[in-house]
Amino acid sequence: MTGECSCVQGQCGAGMVNALNAVKAALDPIAAVAVPATVSAGSNAVFDAGGSVAACNVTGALSYSWTATGGVTIQSGANAAQVTVVSTGAAGTLTLKVTDSAANTDTATVTFTSSGATTTAPSSAGMAATACPTPLTFAPTPPTVTEAFSPASVGENVASTLTITFSNANGFDLTQSGFTETVPAGLSVQTSPAPTTTCSGSSGTLTSSASAVTMAGADIPAKGGCSMTMTVKSATAGTYANTIAADALSTASAGGNSASASTSLTVTAPSKSGGGDLDWWDMMFVVGVLLAGRRHTGRRSAR
Repeated sequence: MTGECSCVQGQCGAGMVNALNAVKAALDPIAAVAVPATVSAGSNAVFDAGGSVAACNVTGALSYSWTATGGVTIQSGANAAQVTVVSTGAAGTLTLKVTDSAANTDTATVTFTSSGATTTAPSSAGMAATACPTPLTFAPTPPTVTEAFSPASVGENVASTLTITFSNANGFDLTQSGFTETVPAGLSVQTSPAPTTTCSGSSGTLTSSASAVTMAGADIPAKGGCSMTMTVKSATAGTYANTIAADALSTASAGGNSASASTSLTVTAPSKSGGGDLDWWDMMFVVGVLLAGRRHTGRRSAR
């Protein structure tokens, strides 16, 4: 595909890259022209393309082709590294085309005016090995994971919501993200309300059982985050520590979370009587005492 793609303003970044042209440019030689210090009207001037270099790691000799327009005339060397020209002082151009052994080409243009000659081409491009583009290195920022129970303390068989948040500091979505939360033994994942996630992705899925919830194929948005939530209960009092290990979250473009996360849920048993509170048996005892005292008082009155 060689055509450029279009982009609606506001939906793309600050610039677009034609990847195909960029790759082709890396395979081209580099045309270099050394311009003499003085170029005057009516005098011969020698321009040297010997500093040109073949494409990245291409071996073999370069071929040269010079053409002139306007007030510039080639005297000799039209197909050599060095060309001799004469200028009338009027505007004109001298164009160099270099071709390497792999048939890759590059051009450079020298512009002539009444005050001399200039070019934007380098005077020397080094060697074929140095014509190779510098490899790009990119290290994405790992995602982060945090979690919390709300409320953090509940009674037996009372629901608490566990929220796990995935954050992405990169300027691109983290696609194909996957994560499995296995709740601590003693806790159970409830089906009403069912576990949910705000992580997008057309192929994303969320499955659950009584002890685990799994997210797969999800997208974590750029410069943002998303979460998964589940309701849990326990019939047994205690403290339930939940730990998410490093790399528990996996993504296609930035790897896993480099740091672990942890939170805990406290489940409390119903309070027993004490400190002045009466339980059922205490109340029965008090009632019995009162009834016995009433019968005794009644017998005394009868006498």
